Amino acid sequence: MVVYIVIMIAIVLAVRFYIVKKKAAEKLREREQSFLVPKEGGVLQKMKKDEDGNIKLRLGKKIKITHDTYIFRFSFEDPDYTFGLPIGGHVIFSA
Repeated sequence: MVVYIVIMIAIVLAVRFYIVKKKAAEKLREREQSFLVPKEGGVLQKMKKDEDGNIKLRLGKKIKITHDTYIFRFSFEDPDYTFGLPIGGHVIFSA
């Protein structure tokens, strides 16, 4: 009887461990997907450009880090848009 109880507890713990590990893997996959550049490109490819090839964006937030370093957060027309830059990519800003 004790052997069956121990086996049942081991099975329950194994199933619980599997479920927790699966959820953690799904969260990690979602986080990784949020950093990928969309195949169709981001906002830089989708938005209308003027005659000089520039795109008008609204500055949503400006965060001062040091006296000469800032983080700029831009507001897009669609909240699902991303910039669409690969790692190491760059943009040039003008005012």
